[in-house]
Amino acid sequence: MVHDAQRRVVSDQVESELTALFRRIRSFSFAVAADVHPGLEPASYGLMGLIHEAGSLRGSDLVERLGL
Repeated sequence: MVHDAQRRVVSDQVESELTALFRRIRSFSFAVAADVHPGLEPASYGLMGLIHEAGSLRGSDLVERLGL
């Protein structure tokens, strides 16, 4: 029982740290996208990066890379 309680405490701590990390990443994504263009969504910025890295590709290739 004590081992399960300790595991739960550690699990809660990891979850809390990951939540904080994801919030920081999201905030950073918004800031970077806004630096490129004030109306640019963070997801669009990420998509632009993927296209830049891949070079010329068809829409179907893009869909496949995104797993859609």
